[in-house]
Amino acid sequence: MVKFTVDERTELMPIGPERADELFRLVDVHREWLAQWFAWPKEVRSPADALAFIRRLDTDWKEDRALGLGLFIEGRLMGVIELNGLDSRDRCGRLGFWLAPAACGRGRVTRACERLAGWAFEQAGLNRLEIRAAVDNIRGRAVAERLGFGLEGIARQAKRLDDRYADTAVYALLASQWFEMKRLAKHIGY
Repeated sequence: MVKFTVDERTELMPIGPERADELFRLVDVHREWLAQWFAWPKEVRSPADALAFIRRLDTDWKEDRALGLGLFIEGRLMGVIELNGLDSRDRCGRLGFWLAPAACGRGRVTRACERLAGWAFEQAGLNRLEIRAAVDNIRGRAVAERLGFGLEGIARQAKRLDDRYADTAVYALLASQWFEMKRLAKHIGY
Protein backbone atom coordinates (compact mmCIF):
# COMPACT_ATOMS: atom_id res chain seq x y z
CA MET A 1 0.00 0.00 0.00
CA VAL A 2 1.10 3.53 -0.64
CA LYS A 3 1.51 6.38 1.83
CA PHE A 4 2.07 10.07 1.14
CA THR A 5 3.37 12.87 3.31
CA VAL A 6 1.33 15.96 2.50
CA ASP A 7 3.05 18.32 4.94
CA GLU A 8 4.75 18.08 8.33
CA ARG A 9 1.42 17.43 10.07
CA THR A 10 -0.61 15.67 7.37
CA GLU A 11 -0.39 12.22 5.79
CA LEU A 12 -2.41 10.17 3.36
CA MET A 13 -2.40 6.49 4.26
CA PRO A 14 -4.62 3.43 4.30
CA ILE A 15 -7.39 3.29 6.87
CA GLY A 16 -6.97 0.10 8.86
CA PRO A 17 -9.92 -1.92 10.20
CA GLU A 18 -8.99 -0.78 13.70
CA ARG A 19 -10.06 2.74 12.63
CA ALA A 20 -13.67 1.76 11.85
CA ASP A 21 -15.03 3.32 15.08
CA GLU A 22 -13.05 6.50 14.46
CA LEU A 23 -14.30 6.75 10.87
CA PHE A 24 -17.89 6.15 11.96
CA ARG A 25 -17.66 8.86 14.66
CA LEU A 26 -16.18 11.31 12.16
CA VAL A 27 -19.01 10.71 9.69
CA ASP A 28 -21.65 10.68 12.41
CA VAL A 29 -20.55 14.02 13.89
CA HIS A 30 -20.45 15.64 10.45
CA ARG A 31 -23.36 13.76 8.86
CA GLU A 32 -25.53 16.83 8.23
CA TRP A 33 -22.62 18.81 6.79
CA LEU A 34 -21.55 15.94 4.50
CA ALA A 35 -25.14 15.29 3.36
CA GLN A 36 -25.17 18.70 1.65
CA TRP A 37 -23.01 17.21 -1.11
CA PHE A 38 -23.02 13.42 -0.74
CA ALA A 39 -25.72 10.74 -0.57
CA TRP A 40 -23.58 8.13 1.22
CA PRO A 41 -23.55 9.55 4.80
CA LYS A 42 -27.04 8.19 5.48
CA GLU A 43 -25.74 4.70 4.67
CA VAL A 44 -23.06 4.87 7.39
CA ARG A 45 -25.21 3.99 10.39
CA SER A 46 -22.73 2.06 12.53
CA PRO A 47 -19.04 1.19 12.92
CA ALA A 48 -19.86 -1.99 10.96
CA ASP A 49 -20.80 0.17 7.95
CA ALA A 50 -17.53 2.08 8.30
CA LEU A 51 -15.66 -1.23 8.49
CA ALA A 52 -17.38 -2.45 5.31
CA PHE A 53 -16.22 0.75 3.57
CA ILE A 54 -12.65 0.23 4.80
CA ARG A 55 -12.71 -3.34 3.53
CA ARG A 56 -14.01 -2.17 0.15
CA LEU A 57 -11.12 0.29 -0.10
CA ASP A 58 -8.69 -2.52 0.64
CA THR A 59 -10.29 -4.87 -1.92
CA ASP A 60 -10.37 -2.16 -4.60
CA TRP A 61 -6.65 -1.54 -4.05
CA LYS A 62 -5.76 -5.24 -4.15
CA GLU A 63 -7.73 -5.62 -7.38
CA ASP A 64 -6.11 -2.52 -8.97
CA ARG A 65 -9.41 -0.66 -9.28
CA ALA A 66 -8.96 2.26 -6.90
CA LEU A 67 -6.84 3.80 -4.18
CA GLY A 68 -8.63 5.09 -1.09
CA LEU A 69 -6.71 6.74 1.72
CA GLY A 70 -7.46 8.45 4.98
CA LEU A 71 -6.28 12.00 5.45
CA PHE A 72 -4.61 12.05 8.87
CA ILE A 73 -3.67 15.24 10.67
CA GLU A 74 -1.28 14.64 13.54
CA GLY A 75 -2.40 11.01 13.57
CA ARG A 76 -6.14 11.77 13.65
CA LEU A 77 -8.38 10.68 10.80
CA MET A 78 -10.00 13.83 9.38
CA GLY A 79 -11.18 12.81 5.91
CA VAL A 80 -10.92 10.45 2.96
CA ILE A 81 -9.57 10.78 -0.58
CA GLU A 82 -10.30 8.22 -3.27
CA LEU A 83 -8.81 7.76 -6.72
CA ASN A 84 -11.11 5.56 -8.78
CA GLY A 85 -10.60 4.23 -12.30
CA LEU A 86 -7.13 2.74 -11.98
CA ASP A 87 -8.42 -0.13 -14.11
CA SER A 88 -10.09 2.09 -16.72
CA ARG A 89 -9.45 1.04 -20.31
CA ASP A 90 -9.57 4.71 -21.17
CA ARG A 91 -6.98 5.51 -18.47
CA CYS A 92 -9.45 7.99 -16.99
CA GLY A 93 -9.68 8.28 -13.22
CA ARG A 94 -11.73 10.29 -10.79
CA LEU A 95 -10.65 11.96 -7.56
CA GLY A 96 -13.19 12.25 -4.76
CA PHE A 97 -12.57 13.69 -1.32
CA TRP A 98 -14.05 15.01 1.86
CA LEU A 99 -12.59 16.59 4.97
CA ALA A 100 -14.07 17.36 8.37
CA PRO A 101 -15.04 21.05 8.59
CA ALA A 102 -12.60 21.76 11.45
CA ALA A 103 -9.70 20.79 9.19
CA CYS A 104 -10.82 22.83 6.16
CA GLY A 105 -9.32 26.07 4.96
CA ARG A 106 -5.63 25.28 5.30
CA GLY A 107 -4.94 23.85 1.85
CA ARG A 108 -4.57 20.28 3.06
CA VAL A 109 -7.04 18.72 0.64
CA THR A 110 -5.52 20.66 -2.27
CA ARG A 111 -2.02 19.45 -1.39
CA ALA A 112 -3.27 15.91 -0.79
CA CYS A 113 -5.09 15.84 -4.15
CA GLU A 114 -1.97 17.21 -5.81
CA ARG A 115 0.09 14.35 -4.37
CA LEU A 116 -2.48 11.78 -5.48
CA ALA A 117 -2.82 13.36 -8.94
CA GLY A 118 0.95 13.18 -9.34
CA TRP A 119 0.90 9.52 -8.41
CA ALA A 120 -2.02 8.88 -10.79
CA PHE A 121 -0.22 10.40 -13.77
CA GLU A 122 3.38 9.49 -12.96
CA GLN A 123 3.01 6.02 -11.41
CA ALA A 124 -0.40 4.64 -12.35
CA GLY A 125 -0.21 5.89 -15.93
CA LEU A 126 -3.59 7.57 -16.09
CA ASN A 127 -4.18 9.96 -18.99
CA ARG A 128 -7.08 11.93 -17.53
CA LEU A 129 -8.34 12.77 -14.07
CA GLU A 130 -11.73 14.19 -13.20
CA ILE A 131 -13.04 15.92 -10.12
CA ARG A 132 -16.80 16.25 -9.86
CA ALA A 133 -18.41 18.48 -7.27
CA ALA A 134 -21.91 19.70 -6.63
CA VAL A 135 -22.24 23.15 -8.19
CA ASP A 136 -22.87 24.73 -4.77
CA ASN A 137 -19.86 22.98 -3.18
CA ILE A 138 -17.61 26.02 -3.47
CA ARG A 139 -14.72 24.50 -1.49
CA GLY A 140 -14.71 21.29 -3.50
CA ARG A 141 -14.75 23.22 -6.76
CA ALA A 142 -11.95 25.49 -5.55
CA VAL A 143 -9.70 22.47 -5.00
CA ALA A 144 -10.09 21.47 -8.65
CA GLU A 145 -9.49 25.02 -9.84
CA ARG A 146 -6.38 25.54 -7.68
CA LEU A 147 -4.89 22.36 -9.15
CA GLY A 148 -5.40 23.52 -12.73
CA PHE A 149 -8.34 21.26 -13.57
CA GLY A 150 -10.47 22.88 -16.25
CA LEU A 151 -14.23 23.15 -15.94
CA GLU A 152 -15.63 21.07 -18.78
CA GLY A 153 -19.27 21.65 -18.03
CA ILE A 154 -22.20 21.22 -15.71
CA ALA A 155 -23.93 17.85 -15.58
CA ARG A 156 -27.50 18.87 -14.82
CA GLN A 157 -29.22 16.98 -12.01
CA ALA A 158 -26.45 14.35 -12.05
CA LYS A 159 -26.46 13.71 -8.32
CA ARG A 160 -29.36 12.55 -6.19
CA LEU A 161 -29.29 13.94 -2.66
CA ASP A 162 -32.24 12.61 -0.68
CA ASP A 163 -35.26 14.52 -1.99
CA ARG A 164 -33.51 16.62 -4.60
CA TYR A 165 -31.22 16.44 -7.60
CA ALA A 166 -28.04 18.50 -7.68
CA ASP A 167 -26.13 19.80 -10.67
CA THR A 168 -22.52 18.66 -10.79
CA ALA A 169 -19.52 20.64 -12.05
CA VAL A 170 -17.18 18.39 -14.04
CA TYR A 171 -13.49 19.30 -13.99
CA ALA A 172 -10.69 17.47 -15.79
CA LEU A 173 -6.93 17.51 -16.15
CA LEU A 174 -4.90 15.59 -18.72
CA ALA A 175 -1.54 13.96 -18.10
CA SER A 176 0.03 16.20 -20.75
CA GLN A 177 -1.20 19.28 -18.86
CA TRP A 178 0.09 17.87 -15.57
CA PHE A 179 3.57 17.26 -16.95
CA GLU A 180 3.65 20.69 -18.59
CA MET A 181 2.66 22.37 -15.30
CA LYS A 182 5.42 20.43 -13.51
CA ARG A 183 7.95 21.42 -16.18
CA LEU A 184 6.98 25.10 -15.94
CA ALA A 185 7.03 25.03 -12.13
CA LYS A 186 10.53 23.57 -12.19
CA HIS A 187 11.63 26.10 -14.79
CA ILE A 188 10.47 29.07 -12.73
CA GLY A 189 11.79 27.64 -9.49
CA TYR A 190 8.78 26.22 -7.65
